[in-house]
Amino acid sequence: MPIFRRRRAVQVRPQSKSQITVAGLSIEVTRKRMKYLRLKVSPPNGDVTLSAPHTATNKEIEAMIRARLDWVIEQQQDIRSQPQTPAPEFLHGDSQRVWGALKTITITRGFNHNRVSLQDDQLQIICPAQTTTQERSQLIDQFYRLELNRALPALIEKWQRIVGREASFWGIKKMKTRWGSCNTQRARIWLNLELAKYPVQCLEYVIVHELVHLYEANHSPRFYRLLDTFMPGWQRWSATLDGQHHEER
Repeated sequence: MPIFRRRRAVQVRPQSKSQITVAGLSIEVTRKRMKYLRLKVSPPNGDVTLSAPHTATNKEIEAMIRARLDWVIEQQQDIRSQPQTPAPEFLHGDSQRVWGALKTITITRGFNHNRVSLQDDQLQIICPAQTTTQERSQLIDQFYRLELNRALPALIEKWQRIVGREASFWGIKKMKTRWGSCNTQRARIWLNLELAKYPVQCLEYVIVHELVHLYEANHSPRFYRLLDTFMPGWQRWSATLDGQHHEER
């Protein structure tokens, strides 16, 4: 009689964060389950972060950073040379993007209603007279979340069928440096709330990108071959999102 042995549970080491200074640069290092070192320079201040496998030594990390110093400085200079966009206040007459189209904000005073809706080319905010910028921002975030929740079920069904992989969980949250993330061990995928600002094809690209990670955890040549197979022309939508986040793959 054959004997079937129970697999030992694989313990996943938790992520850990630390700071390292190289050539005067303060860099946040995140150690997690991955194969390769990945360096990022993020707007608006040119902050430098590095993701590394748990097994990477400080010496290896420092060597990688020193080898890419010219690239880091170039990216920081590019970011800092860009005109600084003032933080939006979401006032009457301001503009806000929804699915790639520019909408004019109109504010209607309401006593018992706090909501945002689309009216042709206008993004109508109904709110009390004394709302703060933060409160209006939260209302628009709620609107974006509703838009994504309406769009996602059909798109997820479509692309899971095409890619041949299914996520166990889909979530939406605000992310500063990533359009999406995938926990490949648990097949959990998160999408950036701000994708509702861009053409729907950008959302589809991020969905496919994260689903392909369920085949290939890293951005390897195989990863991009699969991406080409499932979504030819994905580069156009990746380029539309490019410039918001700077990453050295």
